[in-house]
Amino acid sequence: MPSSGCCSLLLGGAQFVVVGLLDVFYVLLAIDVLAMGESAAGILAAAMGVGGLFGAAASVALVGRRRLTPAMEIGLVVRGGSLAAVGFVIAGLPGAVVFLVACGAGRTFFDVAARTLLQRSVPDEVLARVFGIQEALVMVGLATGAAAAPLLIAAFGDRGALVAAGVLLPAAGLIAWPRLRLVDERASLPGPEVERLREIPLFAPMAQHVLEQVARSLELVEVPAGARVIRQGDPGDRFYVARHGRLAVEVDGRVIATLSDGDQFGEIALLRNVPRTASVTSSEPTELLALGRDAFLAAVTGPRPSTIRANELADRRLDELGRGG
Repeated sequence: MPSSGCCSLLLGGAQFVVVGLLDVFYVLLAIDVLAMGESAAGILAAAMGVGGLFGAAASVALVGRRRLTPAMEIGLVVRGGSLAAVGFVIAGLPGAVVFLVACGAGRTFFDVAARTLLQRSVPDEVLARVFGIQEALVMVGLATGAAAAPLLIAAFGDRGALVAAGVLLPAAGLIAWPRLRLVDERASLPGPEVERLREIPLFAPMAQHVLEQVARSLELVEVPAGARVIRQGDPGDRFYVARHGRLAVEVDGRVIATLSDGDQFGEIALLRNVPRTASVTSSEPTELLALGRDAFLAAVTGPRPSTIRANELADRRLDELGRGG
């Protein structure tokens, strides 16, 4: 594994040590600190989940950022500080919920920034293996955290254990800062096509690291005027985005629409596993961005919002073509 990815991987593993700790601390907090019974543990866990949604929304701020290390540190500090605050200044269940929402937001924000940096800093040919190692570290981190929780409680007490867990991540980030900054400076940046993809509703819900991976998989295709890009009835193998130029969409030899800069086509055959429902021909010299079938399906059938958007788009296009839903 390239050394450039080690630091991000290990810091991500430390993050899941805290996740393992929290699996135990939810019950500790609900029963021993709040004296509210086991039912409150579910509320606390749900608060973390809600915070994750806020963190995912906030990660939009990472789009186009040259440096990701500051964002990672912000995520660590927000998460660790919020968790420590639960032990320091807890004010009943409402206060714990507020802090854990912030904790969940920090976690997700860090996850997106760290995964994006890892993707930028590791060569494409070994990226799948590195992500496999990352998943293994997740399991190790969860087990380590669950095992360490009783030791922290014995050493620092109920509230002190929460504070100690909260300090862990910012401290790990501080230690890793010099190496992370170096990796960040050397990482390969995504091209301008990321912004182009973000403007397409199909890709807009995707996390930054997914969007950058899609951008890396795009292939520039230049076609002369009058060239047939796809033919009605042929099997689908690519999704296209018009980068520059103009194209005509034909069904049964009849032009039904024109496409220009930023428009996309070719998704119906890929999503529905059917032959091409229309032909597309360039009306002038045109530049296209092409995405292979496997890369397209992997991207749009992962996050649920993207899957919903993709199917809605396919249904709308089929209606426009007069072929029903």
